[in-house]
Amino acid sequence: MKVIRSEKPDNAARTALKEALAGDVSTLFLSSGGSCIGLLTSEILPHDCSKLTVSVLDEHYIEDESDRNFEKLRKAAFFVAATERGAGSFDPYGGAVEEAGYRFERFLKEWLNTRPRGRLVCTVGIGADGHTMGIVPFTEREAFAHLFQTDGTLAVGYRTTYGPYPQRLTSTFPLLKRADDVILYATGAEKRDALCRILGEERPLHELPAQYLTRLPQAVLLTDQPI
Repeated sequence: MKVIRSEKPDNAARTALKEALAGDVSTLFLSSGGSCIGLLTSEILPHDCSKLTVSVLDEHYIEDESDRNFEKLRKAAFFVAATERGAGSFDPYGGAVEEAGYRFERFLKEWLNTRPRGRLVCTVGIGADGHTMGIVPFTEREAFAHLFQTDGTLAVGYRTTYGPYPQRLTSTFPLLKRADDVILYATGAEKRDALCRILGEERPLHELPAQYLTRLPQAVLLTDQPI
């Protein structure tokens, strides 16, 4: 993983995204929630978006749509402009969370399999607790590995007692491994400890999921923190 410290990491992240989305090639863009959605402006889009598909990297699986990542993405100027310019989209919400996980995975596999020369671009965030995407810390190593590290599994819907969202839908580590561009955006003093942890001594992934990002040569960390 490449680390770039900037006084204006939002501008650096938008530039990286604009470059990743440019070009006349089929592209699947998966956005993380939170501050990553704030990066999305219409200016980073190509003029023709007919070969672009937009979705989320993970979802808060709750009935209140105002707190769902896809609904926040849908309201962004980026999404509005992208669909007006011909982009497709995929909303993974619907039914039981496990069913949504299977549906999301089918969508991802179909997109990737039918576009072998397509590009996969992801923005990723990290939580102060070291979670990333919808992958939270686990106490059981084997259960964690089964859900998020099984080869060929690209997305899962699962239930947890950890954190404020007891049901989560998320892409997995094998999906990130297949990505062409992984843009990690983590800013603010509240993220510094988490960044120091993932960049420090190697920890078991079930305890610190975000440390997986350091294993990806295509990942770029953009931050304003002195790490």
